[in-house]
Amino acid sequence: MVRLIRVFITFLIGCTLFVGLPLLAWGPADVSGFAADPARRGYVALVLILNAVAAYRIPEVGKAAMLPTTTVRRQHFAVVLLGALCVGIVMVAPYCDRRRLALIGGPTVRYVGLAMYLAGFLAMHVAEAHLGRLFSVEVSLQPGHALVTDGPYRFIRHPRYLGILVFSAGIALAFRSALGLALAAATLLVLLWRIRDEEALMRREFGPAWEVYRRRSWRLVPLIF
Repeated sequence: MVRLIRVFITFLIGCTLFVGLPLLAWGPADVSGFAADPARRGYVALVLILNAVAAYRIPEVGKAAMLPTTTVRRQHFAVVLLGALCVGIVMVAPYCDRRRLALIGGPTVRYVGLAMYLAGFLAMHVAEAHLGRLFSVEVSLQPGHALVTDGPYRFIRHPRYLGILVFSAGIALAFRSALGLALAAATLLVLLWRIRDEEALMRREFGPAWEVYRRRSWRLVPLIF
């Protein structure tokens, strides 16, 4: 019963954030207008399906984690910034879409955005699941913390952050919003700051093992960065 309650609450939060807020920004009195475009209907369907899957799994991720032994306190602010940027994207993009403000491309752009939304969502949650009890939204170390260098972390040191970027840009493109893309670019800047602090922490904790891993991997995009 407790697990079912967690699943329901997680699903409700996800749907409120990624469907409720866009509809609010679009205009609650014009739901039919929102649903008039098949790509926007596809967006809602994706949100419902993916959040149902996430709701079933997320309540267990990180539950076995212990209190961190080391935390980069200034990165608490980065967590707040990332949350604010996410809310900004899911509201600014549909607001601009309805009012035809700073739109980019044509109908195909929306479907590219949906594909990116799906890919980014999967990348984020596969990375979280692979970390298991080591996953945290904070930049921190837990007792017995291990350096994870396999699975999605084999060639990319920050696959979850890559997922966040693709996911965020996908929402902006699903609504053809240039301003939404600008907020996704701001998300990149925050994540680069977070990556710098996280890698400095890993270097101090794992020393030579971290350097070996760093030399054979990339931060976000293989062969590029």
